[in-house]
Amino acid sequence: MPNSLKIGLDLDGVIIDHTSNKIQKAKELGYDIMPEETHGRILKRILSDSEYRGLQHYIYGEVSLTASAVEGALDAIKNLSQNHCLFIVSRRNLDDGGNVLGMRWLEQHRVLTYMPKENVFFVPHDESGSKEKIAKRIGIEIFLDDKLSMLKELESVKTRVLLDVHDAYPLPLPSEILKIKKWQEFTAMIKTIEEISKNRYNISRL
Repeated sequence: MPNSLKIGLDLDGVIIDHTSNKIQKAKELGYDIMPEETHGRILKRILSDSEYRGLQHYIYGEVSLTASAVEGALDAIKNLSQNHCLFIVSRRNLDDGGNVLGMRWLEQHRVLTYMPKENVFFVPHDESGSKEKIAKRIGIEIFLDDKLSMLKELESVKTRVLLDVHDAYPLPLPSEILKIKKWQEFTAMIKTIEEISKNRYNISRL
């Protein structure tokens, strides 16, 4: 397909919604937090370092299998997979089974119906630049992530998009990074890119 794109997706916070589990764990630690306070960059200001590490260990453990999908994610993945090649590139701790649980969640929610297992990559959480290595090797053209720091590392990716559901990142952002609040905006963006590519393809055939 001449207009097919290689689209990279983060997993946690982009496809998997840990909001409820974060709120529950924070409550156990003695904190009453709102959904808009559950993004990592905000939680780090509320919790101590040890509390934050404990919360991370909790949400990426077995309880992650109870997490719901981010609103609109599953429908969007289904629709985008019809015309484009999708990849998931996720930073998770590999030594404690985070990658295994991530794959189980994807199977449980039938995400792998729309992309082969070979298109899912888990890279070490503490290794800087690990996502960029995968993205560059595959030739990913568009990447959707919920962490600005990750997007800044993806220098080989032409279009980098920040999914900021809870407004954790105030504007302005770096000019090379686009910001959206919901998946519907991402699919609309892809449709626009499709139309531009289609017009260029048609002109090149004249």
